[in-house]
Amino acid sequence: MELFYHKQKRDQGPDSVPHILGLSASPVRGSNIQEIHQVEQNLDSICVTPRIYRQELRAHVNRPEFTTLGFSEDLQPVRPGSALCTLRILQRTVANDTEDLLSQIAFQHGPVISPKSLERSEKERWTRTVMQYGRKAEHIYKELGPWASDYFILKTNQLYTGNTDTFTNTAFRHDEVLGKLLANYFDPPGSEYMITSTLVGHPDSLSEKATKLVDLIGKRGLDTTGVIFVKERVVVSVLFQILSTHPQTAERFKFATFVGLSNNVKRKAGINELLDLESQNKSLEAFRVKQKHIIIATDVLEEGIDVTACNLVICFDPPQNLKSFIQRRGRARKERSQFIIMQPCTSNKTKTDRWIQLEEEVSRLCQDEKRAREKALSVEDQDEILDLVLRDRLTGY
Repeated sequence: MELFYHKQKRDQGPDSVPHILGLSASPVRGSNIQEIHQVEQNLDSICVTPRIYRQELRAHVNRPEFTTLGFSEDLQPVRPGSALCTLRILQRTVANDTEDLLSQIAFQHGPVISPKSLERSEKERWTRTVMQYGRKAEHIYKELGPWASDYFILKTNQLYTGNTDTFTNTAFRHDEVLGKLLANYFDPPGSEYMITSTLVGHPDSLSEKATKLVDLIGKRGLDTTGVIFVKERVVVSVLFQILSTHPQTAERFKFATFVGLSNNVKRKAGINELLDLESQNKSLEAFRVKQKHIIIATDVLEEGIDVTACNLVICFDPPQNLKSFIQRRGRARKERSQFIIMQPCTSNKTKTDRWIQLEEEVSRLCQDEKRAREKALSVEDQDEILDLVLRDRLTGY
């Protein structure tokens, strides 16, 4: 805009540049209303919203009922001998005695592991991977509970050790050292570590946050179509497993996931991905044709992707800015829809309160007729550049 639009307007006048109508859910992204003035300056525009027919417009727009769902952040105890306990032990060992671990791997598996995998240059890489692995497992434990963290660890270990027939195109199987290390810790002779892939018999081992979500969805009518927005990709995959197998929800609804698509064909799956990224388009299509009822997604589903109108939108994690708040709410555009944000019971004044207040401030600013008049007057005051020439037909002058 600065290099072309504004320069040409300054040099050749306002009629030398296009007149463009732009539409936005919100001209303010963050928490500062002054952002609107920067947007207007950059785009050489003024932000307005309907005033004359506003009530009539509202009569034809289905604004969802907005509520919050509180939950306790108290953590459930981690069972001794659980997968998370074992992973914590592995993390401490890696942090304090990496050289000894390398020696053990070389002694036990040296003949079947490529020499490159045992080079010191590889040590930092898989040390970081183990630490990242632990952070992801702890995050799932906090958000979803001990069963969820154990499930995540079980499935990730299967990918690294090759004890699964799925996700064959991921990078996990090529990490020989880490695969052997995990096999040593989680599958030693006489190990009692085991977890099922379903929640049957384990429904009480979830966090209160996950339990509240299950209860909410389990009580919904069978005509429900909805989106659950989650911040972390890793939580999407595990939450999908919970809702797909929990006795309260498994028989009532079909669930799908969407975490976005990468344009990089060489991109490898990370340790935090238990989803088949190639099936993402199929998930969206199944949701559109109502083969799936509820889709669990990251913020990539907020805008730019055609999604069937929903009657339920749940923010498992609160929106990070006003733009996300408005766009997520806009997904619930069926009649008698609900827009629900989950937040800790200990929260007093939350970000959600700020988004509601900020939206009202932006709306008032965009309805200010004085700003519109000032913009119109500034245009009228600009000197017009005319290339018209008046000539007398008889004289030619």
